[in-house]
This record gives sequence, C-alpha cells and structure tokens, in this order.
Amino acid sequence: MNVRAIRSTQLFTVLAFAVMLSQGCAVNPVSGDREFVLISENQEIAMGSEGARSVHKSVGLVENAALQEYVQELGVGLAMDSERPRLPWSFGVINDPTPNAFAFPGGYIFITRGLMGLMGNEAELASVLGHEIGHVTARHSVAMMTRSQVAQIGLGVGSILSPEIAEFSEAAAGGLSLLFLSYGRDAERQADDLGFKYALSHGSDVREMPNVFASLQHADRLAGDSPLPGWLATHPDPAERILRIEKRLGDLDQPLDGSRIGRDAYLARQPARIAITRTSVAMTLKSFNERFPSVIDIDQLALINQLSGSDVTVPAGTKLKRVIQAP
Repeated sequence: MNVRAIRSTQLFTVLAFAVMLSQGCAVNPVSGDREFVLISENQEIAMGSEGARSVHKSVGLVENAALQEYVQELGVGLAMDSERPRLPWSFGVINDPTPNAFAFPGGYIFITRGLMGLMGNEAELASVLGHEIGHVTARHSVAMMTRSQVAQIGLGVGSILSPEIAEFSEAAAGGLSLLFLSYGRDAERQADDLGFKYALSHGSDVREMPNVFASLQHADRLAGDSPLPGWLATHPDPAERILRIEKRLGDLDQPLDGSRIGRDAYLARQPARIAITRTSVAMTLKSFNERFPSVIDIDQLALINQLSGSDVTVPAGTKLKRVIQAP
C-alpha cells in the first residue's frame, strides 16, 4: 500500500470516528450518564423482536395460556417500575428444561420451564425477571454491540457509516446469536441490583431473592460431572451473589412486612407446573439412579418434591417412575 493510500485510509478512519461520535451519544436510562452507542431505541426493539421470533420458531413456548399470562402480567408490572416503561415488554416461558432466563434488546424476555420448576414462589420469579429487565433498561447488549462495531471499524467502516448502520442485518438475521453476548461481571452485578430494586418497588419480598441462587447451586451439584448450562454458565458465581444480596437486605432501611411472597399464586398453577417440569424431573431421576443406585426411593422422592415444588407422598419402596408418569 502506498503512502497516499495509507493517508487516505487514516483520514477515512478519523472521519468515521468523528461521525460516530457526533451521532452516537445518548443518555443511559439507568445511570443518567451520556454514553457512546451506535444503536437507536427503534433499532434495539427491531433486533429484539427478531431474536424473539427466532426463539418462538426454534424452541417454542410452553403451551399453557394461563401460565404465559401470569408471567407476562408479573413481568410487565415489574417493567412499569423501571426506567423504560414504554418499551414493548414481552415475557414468555419457553419449552426448555435447562434452568435459564435471558433478555433480548428492546424488552423481550424469556424464562425456561426448567428454571420455573426450580422456584417456589412469585417473589423468586420476580427477582429473575427483574434481573433480566435490568439488562434491558441499562442497555447492556447495546453497549456490547457498540463496542464490537467500534472494534471492527478498520475492517468495515462502510457498513458502520451507512444510513441505517447496515440495520445491523447480521445480528438481526441471526437473532439467537444475541443470546451469547457476555455482559461481564459489572453488568451482571448491576442487573442484580436493578432486579432487587424493581422487585422491591413492585412489592415483592426481596428476601426470597437469594433462594433462586441457592436452588441453582443445589441443582448444579446434583448434576455432578455434567454441570448445568444456562444461567450458571452465563452469570457470576451464585455464592457471591447471595452474599451481595444479603448485604443489601441488611442495609435496607424500609420494613418488608407485608411484602408479597406469592407462594399460593405461584402454586395455583401447579398442574401447569408439574407439566412443565416433568421432562426435566424424569431426566434428573434417570441421572440420579445411574449415579446413586443404592439410595432408597424415599430420598429420590425428596429430590422430586424439591424440583417440582409438589408434596407427593408414597409408601417407601414405591417406584417413583409411577409418580412421574401419573396423570
């Protein structure tokens, strides 16, 4: 490359950065600080919508209207207490036994039936949904994508400078790829703090929040040599998170008496809950039998009860396979 070409490239790069800096400043809805972003709110919503369609097509929702309405209503209630209540918030339970929850840009949030099966009340669910809402309100995925685009400026300045920022077609076309963004430890801590705040503002009992992390830890230990993917793979160590939440609870200066736990409301969907956990429980029982063949059936039953939140009782010695297959 000759000197003139090098200088032209350098000038083009400088101009590109200048254009981006002039067009890409926005105020973060959570912090109130000005930040450099390359994605508008409309583009954020469009990408999130595309990602949500990909999930519907590739994974699918649990076919239970009452359950979906319950989660949607709770999620929207939490989001209305957030810094971005006007987003088209959408919440759904997907047909996946892996304990997980995730958020697309623009307010599209999903929780798996596997994670639903590990929780025991509405306050725990509120803390999970609140955490994912926090990722959206703080625009964590937008920040990640902006950093990625800036890093590629030397390779594809033209696409960044296009009027629609190339509409981020690559990201939108592969909507599921947005799931693999790693927000980083600070962003996850911020999402925990925001989830705590939203749940508290909504009236949920935030003392239940550590139980979610404890349940995930316990389920991971039961998995043995095959640790659970999902939330544990994409979020910080649960033990650290429990300590942070407990510290926040200790520093809280408002009474929590009368806060909503919502166990009855959550378990009122018990038939649906048994249905959505059945596959996960059956797989867990198979693994349990393979790894601990000498354990008596009553202990296996305790495991099933913990995972499903039910209170099934059978005489000692009764094969639990019958419990799983019972209507």
